[in-house]
Amino acid sequence: MRILSQITAGFAKALPGIQESRRSFGRLFPYLWHYRRAYSALFMTLLFNVGMTLFSAWMLKHLTDAALNRDTDLIKRILLLGIAVSLLHIILQYIQVLLQNRTVNRIALDLRNDVFAKLMEVKFNFFGTMHTGELVSRVTRDVQQTCGAAGSYLLHLLIMPISIAATFVYLLYIDWRLSLVCLLLAPAAGLAGGVFSLKVRQNNKPMGELFGRMHAFLQDALSGYTVIRSIGLERHMKGKLRTYGEQIIGYEDREARLQGGLYAGSALIGTSSFLVCIGAGSFLVANGSLTVGSLLAFVSLMQVLVSPFSGLASQLGGLQRSLIAADRLWTLMDQPVDEPALTGNDKSAPSSPAIASESVSIRRLTGMIEFDNVSFSYHDGDDNVLRDISFSVPSGHTVALVGPSGAGKTTLFHLTHGFQQPKSGRIFIQGRDLALMERTESQAMFAYVPQETHLFEGTIRDNIALGSLNASNTDIIAAAEAANAAPFINGLPNGYDTDVGENGSSLSGGQRQRIAIARAILKDSPILLLDEATSSLDSEAEFLIRGALRQLMEGRTTLVIAHRLSTIRHADTILVLNQGQIVEQGRHDELLRRNGLYARMYRLQSDDLQWAEGSLIPF
Repeated sequence: MRILSQITAGFAKALPGIQESRRSFGRLFPYLWHYRRAYSALFMTLLFNVGMTLFSAWMLKHLTDAALNRDTDLIKRILLLGIAVSLLHIILQYIQVLLQNRTVNRIALDLRNDVFAKLMEVKFNFFGTMHTGELVSRVTRDVQQTCGAAGSYLLHLLIMPISIAATFVYLLYIDWRLSLVCLLLAPAAGLAGGVFSLKVRQNNKPMGELFGRMHAFLQDALSGYTVIRSIGLERHMKGKLRTYGEQIIGYEDREARLQGGLYAGSALIGTSSFLVCIGAGSFLVANGSLTVGSLLAFVSLMQVLVSPFSGLASQLGGLQRSLIAADRLWTLMDQPVDEPALTGNDKSAPSSPAIASESVSIRRLTGMIEFDNVSFSYHDGDDNVLRDISFSVPSGHTVALVGPSGAGKTTLFHLTHGFQQPKSGRIFIQGRDLALMERTESQAMFAYVPQETHLFEGTIRDNIALGSLNASNTDIIAAAEAANAAPFINGLPNGYDTDVGENGSSLSGGQRQRIAIARAILKDSPILLLDEATSSLDSEAEFLIRGALRQLMEGRTTLVIAHRLSTIRHADTILVLNQGQIVEQGRHDELLRRNGLYARMYRLQSDDLQWAEGSLIPF
């Protein structure tokens, strides 16, 4: 009774895991159904494999009996039949492997595309909750592991019950007495498999999460190698990676012990079944109720029967690992998206070496940006980081945002660009509510040059072309010339076809910034968002590009974050933010006369005025 209660408790604990597995597989099933014809063909090849196993036992039985009876004609006929069937089996095996790999690879492609597409649509603040390295692990490692549930694990689990049933029926045909004796060993193999499957799921869930954290650490370490070298953190970082590795090894060792116990148990069951069969069968052969060929066929099939039971456990373990990885993917897929979402048009965007953005052609607008009593907080229940913000930017005017660090300038930028949605209040673009506009339409209205420039994998030409995917090579070169990027580009060995490296690592900060400005010039949007857009340029480059930016800004509505107050003296309006509120607004001279926060900030930077007179932003 105690053993029975322990088994019942084990199944009760396993039930939630089984339910989770069903839910995970249910989410994966539509991807499999899309390739149902391929799976039908694969299933037929697997059925032939089962038939081949039974045919081998049949051939062993009849060849042995024919040899003992010295029937050479029968031996020849059986051998010829065996050769023909084996050739067919080889051909089908090739087709099975090819078809299985092609199908699983396409499912992996579909999964990876869908997960990545979801990441391109999730709410903007989601990327602040997960490390980029962990997200990369989800899109790569977890997708690959999930596909195990669509490949060999799934196919073997589908065919194993059929293989077991067909083998047992043939064993009954050979000798029902031996079959019933050996049947008693089957439940032990099935129980071992169930326990193993549960333990593997419990072990692999934390191990998968640990892999994600290790990938995040590696990305941080490799991208921040300059800081590591400058501070002397090499030994510390090596130790940290070693700690991650030892933790992962601990989980892998536990799984190895589980697998070792499973295979040892399977070997015990297999050996026991062999001894029982060969022992009992020998007596039956001795008294003439069983032929030698039948005994050999029975023993060989008995091993085949035990093998699926132990193999079933192993496949269940692999399936659990795949479904745990799938759970992590579904967690991403369930993230809420920004509304309104991208339209279907973005699916036709061309695939380029760099990440492509939708290019939308719109007419030059004559409206304004208007904030109407906007408040914002990053999480429900948190204090607002912006409170009751109201202002308007007439078409063609330039408004500068200034204030101490943490005042809310960048958050206001994100709201203007539609990256975040207000908690209360509304934002209007040319009199239209930004929240009601299609994302592709609002994206086309803005050209954004951030303070920290990001370049994508690919060439200089690829990165500039992201401003307008339909731009000609002439347009790209013209944009580079306007941004004063052409001289240094033409000086590179490969010119516009120079690979920029990871995030532009092969270029200087100023060169990266000028490429970003060229991208904004090429986009030719009616609204410019500049976050200290020329902070990385040296004095000579600032002077040369001043005219290009003045021409670019003319007739456009411009919102600029400025850290050097000397650069915004000629802005039409300056908004001074502090603790999430607009505390002052007006022109430069007006704000200085009020002797408020702006005047204090300006005086603090007065030591820089002598060299800041050649301001880059040409207001």
